[in-house]
Amino acid sequence: MKRVLPFLLLNVAISAATMLLVLVIWQSAHRTPIVEPPAFTPQAGLTQPPTADPASYARASIEIQNVIGAGDLDFEVVTLKNTGGDPVDLTAWTLRDDQGSRFTFPVFTVFPNGAFQVFSRAGVNTSLELYWGSTSALWKSGAKVFLYDPAGEKRREYTIP
Repeated sequence: MKRVLPFLLLNVAISAATMLLVLVIWQSAHRTPIVEPPAFTPQAGLTQPPTADPASYARASIEIQNVIGAGDLDFEVVTLKNTGGDPVDLTAWTLRDDQGSRFTFPVFTVFPNGAFQVFSRAGVNTSLELYWGSTSALWKSGAKVFLYDPAGEKRREYTIP
């Protein structure tokens, strides 16, 4: 048995090296590209309100429907809905809490009867979900959520139950 052991160990080492070489060759021949989501900063480039008619802000029928998961950053979300019959351009509108935190909407239009969500946590914006980018929970029971138009006029207020 003592004479066979070195040959067994050599066989294991050669088999492991061969398998490693096959895996390296396979990996280099079958690379899958890593796609990074585009970086997004909602406030970038918004130095002034859009050129929309301020009278259209008053006609906008955006309602703050609900705040879900208050106090838990992973699940905290504000649900809003366009209850009017016209699309509303929310570019440069802001959501604010009663502590001074604010979320400025990126270029974003919500269509009639369209609903969308603003999550407190960080994430990648989509056509139905926007992300505030906060590192801590923003909402609690009894707190208020405010929606302001680009002219700085408060358009909606919602008290979290």
